[in-house]
Amino acid sequence: MLAIANQHIVKSEKRTLNFVNPMFEDVAKSRGFYSEAFVEKVIAHGTVRDIESIPEDVRKVFGTAHEIHPDWHVRMQAAFQKYTDNAVSKTINLPHDATIDDVKRAYDLAWETGCRGITIFRDGSKSEQVLNLGVKNQEEKTQNALQSAPHKIWVRPMRVSGSTYKLKTPVGTAFITINEDESGNPFEVFINIGKAGSDVAAMAEAMGRVISKALKFNGNLTSREKALVIFDQLKGIGGRTSVGFGSNKVRSLPDAISIALASHCGFRTNGNGLGVELSSARAVVEAEEAPAQSGNPAHAGVNQDPTVAFSEPIAAPNLELFPKGKAQGDICPSCGKASLVCEEGCAKCYACGHSEC
Repeated sequence: MLAIANQHIVKSEKRTLNFVNPMFEDVAKSRGFYSEAFVEKVIAHGTVRDIESIPEDVRKVFGTAHEIHPDWHVRMQAAFQKYTDNAVSKTINLPHDATIDDVKRAYDLAWETGCRGITIFRDGSKSEQVLNLGVKNQEEKTQNALQSAPHKIWVRPMRVSGSTYKLKTPVGTAFITINEDESGNPFEVFINIGKAGSDVAAMAEAMGRVISKALKFNGNLTSREKALVIFDQLKGIGGRTSVGFGSNKVRSLPDAISIALASHCGFRTNGNGLGVELSSARAVVEAEEAPAQSGNPAHAGVNQDPTVAFSEPIAAPNLELFPKGKAQGDICPSCGKASLVCEEGCAKCYACGHSEC
């Protein structure tokens, strides 16, 4: 049996119901030690083995599943399995203080005794389980401690320290700034690429905002661990083209962000998403600006330094000139508009005239 006595909470009716094993109840009443207070005591203890007011012979007979050694749980299943072709289902109950070696021992014994399968459950291994024995007070203490623990709210000061990383990407040169708090933990990311108002600049700003929010959320992960998760999700994302070769390859703007995070936090990466020494990642970060592939000046559009103010607006693409069925194209690496269309084997931008042939 799982319990001699247990309490069921009826949340809808805001009341509790006590249940006692019928055989134990009969013995307790016949031996004269049964009472409602006694039942509450058994429920609180979760067992009768350590209640000295109960006769020793009764305590010896009425043991629970958690008080039976795991070896005997396995051997009980093996006894049924011996004469059964199909698998036999039985839970091997382990106490709360069971170790990894105890779990290993149960599996090994199941194999040795010919069991076709085995189910292990350690008491308290989940926050919610079918039956909690004598642990209600501890759970309440833990819950109260969690509720009373204050959430640390970090207020951004006027001045913070950080680093800006310059990386070549398929859509131009990106300037990625990663700022830190007073403990050296990353907490915000700014991504600047292209002219203000361009599609690629809007997407870069959005990614920076989302990453910054993710780094600031309260949770069980540290800022560095959150940055590692973000890095792992962004690394290796590819697009239409890439820049660089081998360990210096950058597949997309998200891939460039992952490389900047890797360099800043000391993670290991390369252009293929495989682990290499950090020096390779730094080599990518220190890459020079990519020359324009058309007749445009090298500092036009997304290859221009973000500290320079832009006075000329970006021309909107002429939709009438678009090939039939292509009302929108890919991101142009020169002007940052979604107006790059492939036709006759060449990529042409219908906003700025950039060409890749």
